[in-house]
Amino acid sequence: MAYSSRRRKSLVAALSLSTLLQACGLHVGEALAQGAARVVPVPAGAPQLVPGLSGSLGAAAAPWAVAAPQAAAPAWVLLGSALAAPALPLASPAAPSPLAAGLPALARPADAVSLAAERLGRRVDAALEAAGPIERAPAAAARSLGVVLEAAISGESPIAGAGDAVPAPAPALTSDQRRRLESFTFLARVYTEHYAPARWKKELGVDLLAEHRRIKAEIEAKPDMGQVEFQRLVKGFVTATRDFHAGIQFASTERSKLPLRIQQAEGKYWIAQIDRKKLPKSKFPFSVGDEVVEFGGRPVAEAVAELVGVPNMERTDARIAEGRLTARARLTGAAVPQGEVAIKIRAGDSVREATLTWDYRPEGVPLDVAAREGGLFPEAAGGGTGGAREARVAARATGLRQALKRLMPSLLHPFADDFSRFSEDDPNDKFAMGKSFVPYLGKPIWELELPDELKEDVNLEAYIYKNEEGRAIGVIRIPDYMGNEKSAAVFAGLIKAFQKNTEGLVIDQVNNPGGNMFYMNALISMLNDEPVAVPKHQAVIDESDAQWAAQLLEQFKKANSDQAAREALREDRAGFKLSASEEEGMLEGIKKYAMELLAEFAAGRRLTNELALFGQEKINPHPEIRYAKPIVVLVNELDFSAADFFPSILQDAKRATIFGVRTGGAGGAVKSVEFPNQQGITGFSYTWTFARRPTGSPLENRGVEPDVAYEPTALDYRRNFAGYARAVNATMSGLLPAAPVRPKAGPEAEGRAALRVRPRSGRGATSRRRP
Repeated sequence: MAYSSRRRKSLVAALSLSTLLQACGLHVGEALAQGAARVVPVPAGAPQLVPGLSGSLGAAAAPWAVAAPQAAAPAWVLLGSALAAPALPLASPAAPSPLAAGLPALARPADAVSLAAERLGRRVDAALEAAGPIERAPAAAARSLGVVLEAAISGESPIAGAGDAVPAPAPALTSDQRRRLESFTFLARVYTEHYAPARWKKELGVDLLAEHRRIKAEIEAKPDMGQVEFQRLVKGFVTATRDFHAGIQFASTERSKLPLRIQQAEGKYWIAQIDRKKLPKSKFPFSVGDEVVEFGGRPVAEAVAELVGVPNMERTDARIAEGRLTARARLTGAAVPQGEVAIKIRAGDSVREATLTWDYRPEGVPLDVAAREGGLFPEAAGGGTGGAREARVAARATGLRQALKRLMPSLLHPFADDFSRFSEDDPNDKFAMGKSFVPYLGKPIWELELPDELKEDVNLEAYIYKNEEGRAIGVIRIPDYMGNEKSAAVFAGLIKAFQKNTEGLVIDQVNNPGGNMFYMNALISMLNDEPVAVPKHQAVIDESDAQWAAQLLEQFKKANSDQAAREALREDRAGFKLSASEEEGMLEGIKKYAMELLAEFAAGRRLTNELALFGQEKINPHPEIRYAKPIVVLVNELDFSAADFFPSILQDAKRATIFGVRTGGAGGAVKSVEFPNQQGITGFSYTWTFARRPTGSPLENRGVEPDVAYEPTALDYRRNFAGYARAVNATMSGLLPAAPVRPKAGPEAEGRAALRVRPRSGRGATSRRRP
């Protein structure tokens, strides 16, 4: 179809202001691409609206604008009027402006349609005719048209000469490209609208807008892009957040693993673990603690650096990359190797080469299956993103119990399940997530033995040993904070016995992926005799959060009695025991939290002010069980989320000494999202709260700095971390009172009944066994 002369002239005049638009970060091509923008005259006397532009900008007056699509507001996107004040809408008194000084005076439409513009008219008509109706043009074609016309106006291409060729608009996107763009746009929009640490990330130099543009351009430029390449791109967008809570997973069974682990200490790389079932000494005559010089024909440091990706927390990045060096799964977006790999190992004074074969498991999920198009949206992406939901969350809160569950914050690393899958391949790998490399800190005098009925539900380990001074020290291993009421009950029994029979407590939480906030709080409540403050959170909320809060308050009203409310609460607080008065206080805190969410949303704050999650401003001591003696908490760079919060709360309360390496720094609560798509994306996660400690310091990208720093050494790998154990003991000894209190030989009868203690004999610090 041919465009009218009036419409063509309006387009040319609007394009004459492209310099102003570009200075403000907006291009006519983009406006055209965003849903059939159109150029229309501004009616006489109409207010001059310039949404999004500051009052410091100005330009000569012009009575026409590019109108936004009907679905978008505000109506006027482009304006040539001077801006005298920041308030909108604005009148348009003429005012001098540095930007306006570089533009021609456009007092009337006739002045805008200059002789040069008339000469351009034929090219504009040709370009518009080639593009077809803008209202139905693909986004790429509209952008291409905008670029052509802007280049002509700005002098970047000649405007005279009938022989000038008009570049062809970009080809229309294929249906597969549209589907990929829709899936990617959905994911990006979640991070745009629901990602709590966005402002903090900008301060760290994270530029998600640039990542979005880069990935979008790649998708548009490659109509034959395969599924794996697309997944690699969206994985890059998620990791660009520099957030250990941000993750994406794909439908895949492909994975590969070598039967050993390599880790860095003192600037070199060492064999940290060998699966002797797969690599017997006869086939692999090397030992833990031998130096690895090369991996795959290049220095190990180079191979590890390639796997780091976007830098976040240096030590954590390196440790995760070291894990990926010998174990990879495509469901996390990693490229999966197969075949053989050569490594060079220094054993003594010689360097020898060994060839290992990847234990490769091929892909069981077919790739690049043709997408289904039902015909409902023939010109739109058929994959669809409607129906997105948070994983493991019911569609509606139908009662008080469900309403409480839906407000339950998760403090768990998104890949915790996948970490555990790899550890299942070699149960003796003490460096895997959820496992501990910490040896026995001394000769145990008793050790926890769980009854059979609890072994499936409780993963705590514990023992008591005597240090070199003969003083009894308790040790509790917490592999994660995903425990339940049974785990909390076992922990309570341990603390009750330890309070009577030990002089100090070591809590080992290395390689801990996090877990449930209430379970973590339940454990903390037994470790102090005074209330302790907890970090507060800014949360991103939306209409569904407001709905949950309103339903929660309604369900409280419907509860027949306070007792009914207490019973509902007890099921979901993971053993967080309270007195009757404290239960009442907690219920009031939950109500307050719900009311605060509603008030924040009503005030227009989708990113709230700082709130106490679930109304918990502090953790009160357990009404019956409290440990009141020195505590040392062992941490490392693979502690995430709740395993960041646990040591931070105890450190801020000056209740424990933190020992080891700075934690991972995943400082908020996480949500998981599933959405229908045909790109193999099974789900992704994002941080929906941003936490600050009582000191004002964020946990995100900061973690918890230990009070006593200890970097594992090369000798630790050779000698089963004996040096590490000595350092822990020295730290504990420095906390104990000078006058020793002679401990009893074992726990009291009540503790023995609760814990089923098993005496140990002949086991030293170099022979730690992990079940």
